[in-house]
Amino acid sequence: MNKKIGKLIVTMFGIGSIKYFPGTFASAITSILYLYFYMIKINYLVLIFINLFLFVYSTWMINNLEGEFEEIDSKQIVIDEFLGQSIPILYFYMIFYEG
Repeated sequence: MNKKIGKLIVTMFGIGSIKYFPGTFASAITSILYLYFYMIKINYLVLIFINLFLFVYSTWMINNLEGEFEEIDSKQIVIDEFLGQSIPILYFYMIFYEG
């Protein structure tokens, strides 16, 4: 895939470029996104599949974008906040899902 698309995904479409607290903003947006998913009743199995895909893709893409970021563990890479927040949110999502 294109490196620009990969960079957009690992930075959560530019959220990682926010000057202050990019990880906190990514976590907050993740929570809001899951609330929206719950309101429109997206099946949790679809969300689990998307998260598994994002995990594999972002791990591969971060390795391919080695020279794109200033640091090895750049604060611009916030997809890990999304995936980390997704684990407990999906647990409760499955409990309260009434599809």
